[in-house]
Amino acid sequence: MVSKNRSSRLGFVAMVVAISIAVLSVVTSIVTSAVWGSYAIRVGSGWSYPLSITSSNEALVAVLVTLRFQFFLGSGVGIWALTQGIVAVAQKRGRPFGVAALVVAVVAPITSAAAALASFYLALPK
Repeated sequence: MVSKNRSSRLGFVAMVVAISIAVLSVVTSIVTSAVWGSYAIRVGSGWSYPLSITSSNEALVAVLVTLRFQFFLGSGVGIWALTQGIVAVAQKRGRPFGVAALVVAVVAPITSAAAALASFYLALPK
């Protein structure tokens, strides 16, 4: 038997986690892309982007490790928030919060990618 008084905590937690990971993802994207962009080298009519885990440049290795960490953590937690938002909406356990979690979890990767591209472009040597 299911209780008629369902808590809205599931949707609220999903929303808070989705917003938190979205903010962290955008900030990390901006910082790491700005550092990476500043190390780009103009080659002929294009650019060379020196990014290798075996690089002797500690800043570039830190950027690579941070980007990988961000990708896996952001993806995992973002998918969790998306799933919990769906469950919250379907089970009416904090439906408005669940909808907010869904919207944020879907928009966050797009916003993070756009911020990374803009930051990278702005950091390119002139």
